[in-house]
Amino acid sequence: MMRSLHLLLAGALLVIVLGPDPISEPSHPLERASENTHSRALSVGASEISMRKAGLFTVMGALGLAAILSRYELEGPVAAEVLRVVDGDTLTVRAQIWIGQELTTNVRLSGVNAPELGGGCARERELAQAARRYLAERVEGRTVKLRKIGLDKFGGRVVAIVEDGTGDLGAGLLAARLAVPYDGGRRGSWCE
Repeated sequence: MMRSLHLLLAGALLVIVLGPDPISEPSHPLERASENTHSRALSVGASEISMRKAGLFTVMGALGLAAILSRYELEGPVAAEVLRVVDGDTLTVRAQIWIGQELTTNVRLSGVNAPELGGGCARERELAQAARRYLAERVEGRTVKLRKIGLDKFGGRVVAIVEDGTGDLGAGLLAARLAVPYDGGRRGSWCE
């Protein structure tokens, strides 16, 4: 499946880059003469074609990024020290990625959505503080294990199942009613 996607993307890219340009330089003198009268129409056509190419490049880039990101998931476990609890579903960790190699990064807990500290109502802000406190008491300054490590839907953050000695932190937040299940879609409101 991935190979087919890569071949499709490469083929489309070749057609765009190497394919014939519908607005090309006229070769015959009569064509050059008529070009002056139609230059405005041709420039509109050229910009439309450029916009189509740009749009196709954007779509291809998004598909390519999705294909690349889908390949970069690490099963784990990876040991990590929790340096700070950012909020109810995000930790700053120092992960042991290789012998003598460490990486400090933010990790979002996979499969859960906790209330936001800057939420839209007092109830959400109170729940957000409680979720943050729960995680801080459970893991701050301690070692955890990261499993099923990947990038979020935008490719900007690390997402993982995070476990301590007693189990999955996300499951703990759900059991304590300090988070709701999250599948990557639109997040619901805590202020209803």
